[in-house]
Amino acid sequence: MIHFPSITIVFLLCVTFSYATKIVDVEIICKEAEDPSFCSTFLKSRPPGISGDLVSLDKYSIEYVHANITYTVDLIKKLNAQSRDINEEDYYRRCLTHFDWVVYYIVEIEEKTKRGDYTDVHEKADFITIDINNCIYGDSPSEPVFHDTSSLPKYLDVIKKIANIISNKNGKPSVLVWGSCEHSSVVDRNISLHHASREGNQCADYFAKLGASSDAHFIVHQSPPADLLPLLRADAIGTYFVRS
Repeated sequence: MIHFPSITIVFLLCVTFSYATKIVDVEIICKEAEDPSFCSTFLKSRPPGISGDLVSLDKYSIEYVHANITYTVDLIKKLNAQSRDINEEDYYRRCLTHFDWVVYYIVEIEEKTKRGDYTDVHEKADFITIDINNCIYGDSPSEPVFHDTSSLPKYLDVIKKIANIISNKNGKPSVLVWGSCEHSSVVDRNISLHHASREGNQCADYFAKLGASSDAHFIVHQSPPADLLPLLRADAIGTYFVRS
């Protein structure tokens, strides 16, 4: 298995159908990534037959991440079976317990994004980071940190980096916010922007950069462009709001 961490799992957090099916420039996608060089290398080295549109790149990346998490679980089980003392055994058992949740969260992310549902994706990514940190450092500050000389820390670090990218902890907008949302909304200045809080639909973060107010809870658009519709829901009188 090639152990490139996936960094495009976040790409479809705000995608619209018409934009997502177009072939994209990897360099443009990757310029806002945490590690643009790695992002570019990873996407350009995808297997033959995988298209360069956002939907295909996202599907490939999520499946790749899931496979790497599965591999890591198997590695922990193997290392646990080879434990030489009680401290080592306790460490790997603790990691297995926390990886039960890591697997749960990545499956949730995968299933939700396949349905085009991005609610709670940030939260689940944060939980992945928390569980991996608890694997490494223990469940309480009083627990001694186990010095692991195996290959496991390398894989834990990869998964943490993926989770950090998903949750946008570095404060940058997700890559696709600057791709899909910019493409969808900037071209039509008739959008009334009022929603700036962070949510599963990350367009709110991008809208905030256009001057949205943080004291309201929605964006309003009486006649949104067609490619913005997947991001919105309509109320009874036909006013469109950011999906909650």
